[in-house]
Amino acid sequence: MLAFPYCMSIIMTGSIEAIVLESICRIDAALSKDDVEITTLKRQLSDMTAKYENMATKYENLLNVYQELKMNYSEKVMEKKERTSQLGDMAKLCKQLKVQLSSKTTECELNLLQLHQVQEELEHYFRLSSDQSQLLKASSNLQARSLALLVAVKK
Repeated sequence: MLAFPYCMSIIMTGSIEAIVLESICRIDAALSKDDVEITTLKRQLSDMTAKYENMATKYENLLNVYQELKMNYSEKVMEKKERTSQLGDMAKLCKQLKVQLSSKTTECELNLLQLHQVQEELEHYFRLSSDQSQLLKASSNLQARSLALLVAVKK
């Protein structure tokens, strides 16, 4: 039980000094045991401090990453709002362009219809002109024959 062997021999003598010495031996043993516990606790404290510092470093790194992600998220939210606004503007522009396209398509169809009408009129006048030209040629031939007959009759 006692940590120090010299304590055993003195305790056997049975005197007060022996009792005091036994008490001192017990105190020394207890202190020795406490020293071992203190050393163990200091080692554990050192390990825990190192773990704490490691965790604190990891926490700071995670906090930095979180702040960066938060900033990136805010930027992405702003970009999304901008793009949503642009998309709305483009949708309005697309709607306006569809209306303009419809209007221009109708206008082109009317122009094409008018072009066909003008083409038919031109063909009509071309036929009239061709007919008139044939009549003039026939009239000119008839006049030339009439003149030839009149000249022949006068002779």
